[in-house]
Amino acid sequence: MTSKEASDKCTVLIVDDQPVNIHALAKLIRDDYHILAATIGSKALEIAFGDNAPDLILLDIMMPEMDGYEVCRRLKANPKTVDIPVIFVTGKTSMDDEAYGLKLGAVDYISKPYQVPIIRARVRNQIELLQARKTAQIAHKKLSLELEAMDQLQQRILPTREFRFHSLSAQGIYIPSGLASGDYFDFLPTGENGLRCVVADVSGHGARAAFIMAIVRTVFHFVETRTLSLSELLNILNRQLLETLGDEGDFITIFVADIDVHKKRIEYINAGHCPAFFIDDRGFIEVEATGLLAGIFETRFESRFMDIQGKWKLLIYTDGIYECTVNDEQIFGYENFRDLCSELLSDDGFQVTSLPAYVRKAAHGSIDVTDDQTALLVKSVS
Repeated sequence: MTSKEASDKCTVLIVDDQPVNIHALAKLIRDDYHILAATIGSKALEIAFGDNAPDLILLDIMMPEMDGYEVCRRLKANPKTVDIPVIFVTGKTSMDDEAYGLKLGAVDYISKPYQVPIIRARVRNQIELLQARKTAQIAHKKLSLELEAMDQLQQRILPTREFRFHSLSAQGIYIPSGLASGDYFDFLPTGENGLRCVVADVSGHGARAAFIMAIVRTVFHFVETRTLSLSELLNILNRQLLETLGDEGDFITIFVADIDVHKKRIEYINAGHCPAFFIDDRGFIEVEATGLLAGIFETRFESRFMDIQGKWKLLIYTDGIYECTVNDEQIFGYENFRDLCSELLSDDGFQVTSLPAYVRKAAHGSIDVTDDQTALLVKSVS
């Protein structure tokens, strides 16, 4: 056996007050595992809590001073040893004894006298399960680190400060429900008098949704698309999504608007997205969908226009803000959210960064948010 093969061996701690039993068990498995031994419970705990903890423990129940049940109980109460699999190897053979041992956290229960194939098989099974769990934990940690890096990058490419230019102001809020998100908001100046704004919601969550979001952002930031009309832009984006994603079921809802202060006009497309909320001197309106969502069908998106009168505000958001559960019972809901926003947009001091807090207050209870929360407020300023 090479030194590497020896170092790769797992370690089994055998605990029994009878040295002859330890010797018998060790003889059965020593070719495949490193063996540690203890004849009393306190020594077993000392080894397990030490720097070189075993991978598996074969534990007798009937021992003086501290029985195997108490050893197992203490192992499972300690965060350092809670995941070490324990197999009881004992002469106590009743179903009640076995049930009690498993209730304490043991993974298996083997009755004396020893049956060689059973001992070897059950030890091997638990070691293989342990190794599989460790492999999964390593993979999960690696994936989490990758998602954290993606999440950090994603947050860096979204606007972080309020935009102000002449009589326009824009500010957004982005609260992902987990690592990486499919929500997107942005705003890009279009000459001296205008601003292009977008809020999008990609189906799903995680790395795939974040990748699709990056496609959307790239299309909006590509130099050649900045001068295109909204219809041309959305049609290009739709084709790009269809070519990249095919028929795998991914889609985005998106609200995009070109605001022209000089012409006092907003051109917009709502592709299957939540209704935006708009208020000016004439009152409050919902800006409903103008077409299908993007990334599913070959379709053509056409823009619509609305005039601006006096001071105005436009709130674009994703459904994660209002699809939160109140007191574990019911959804806050669109109607409640619409009525809340009608009041908020009438207040000159309203800040979009406070929107989730206003929802929590209006819900009159504890809320559970399971989706990304994104919103963009664009308004006229004096």
